[in-house]
Amino acid sequence: MKILSFRIHGVVLVWLLVHLSAVLAAQAKQDVEQAFREACDRWKAHVDAELSESSGPGLYTCKEYQAIVKLGLPAVPFMIDIMAGRKDEWRSHLKPAVATITKRRFHERLSLEAIRKGGFRRRWAEWWANAEEQTPKDFVRLLVEWRRLKAANRADKAAEVYEQIQDLGVLALPLVVAEIQKGETNFIPIMSKLTDGEVPLDATPSEVANLYRRLRDDMLGDEPRSRKSLTQRSADLAVFAAEHSSGHTWEEARTIWNQQHQDAPDDRSQDSAQFIRD
Repeated sequence: MKILSFRIHGVVLVWLLVHLSAVLAAQAKQDVEQAFREACDRWKAHVDAELSESSGPGLYTCKEYQAIVKLGLPAVPFMIDIMAGRKDEWRSHLKPAVATITKRRFHERLSLEAIRKGGFRRRWAEWWANAEEQTPKDFVRLLVEWRRLKAANRADKAAEVYEQIQDLGVLALPLVVAEIQKGETNFIPIMSKLTDGEVPLDATPSEVANLYRRLRDDMLGDEPRSRKSLTQRSADLAVFAAEHSSGHTWEEARTIWNQQHQDAPDDRSQDSAQFIRD
């Protein structure tokens, strides 16, 4: 009976912990939303009282707007919701905040007609909706292309692709860190840029990892879309898949992977189906 009692209490404790975590996460999200709404109200009041035009020079540099920016990634979903809507007359003014926070830059040009129809706002909304899945894919594609261009001594084109990797923004940081840990020190300037200089240009790979772990919580807070770091193995698999996506069956690719990881038994794949899912 004592064993059964312990098991019951253990199950109850686990349930309570899970429930408490969900409650705390919901409360944190509510707190961020309230802080965001209040910061927006203060900024709008400042614009109405102090600035003669809604496009005045102090619109985005004032401390009230910077308070919105300082809310960081946890507030981005609420900004995107407003930008994607049609009722808030201030919705287009949140684009600079989202761009500053995420460090995301787009290289595709929009037509004047698309801009007039709110193309900028729609592009940000579509990007955010798919960013969790699409960012790793874009990173791997650009990484493979960058390496190919470097190997071909096409420095100018490689520099353009390097900039595109950087412009994926802070959501690509886990992947950038993973590459640096494998010795790709060329990416340390990207880390420095995306962290506003918090990672120095002369940092070592181990220093980059330590600084990133500290900065990650500050940047992401309780944001549910935290895009928690891909594991080193997952990042390696993503690059491997891109480099061996043509000319090989999945089983052949798995064999090559295992041959490359003979000295790392934990990283080797024992099951084809699991390899494909990974």
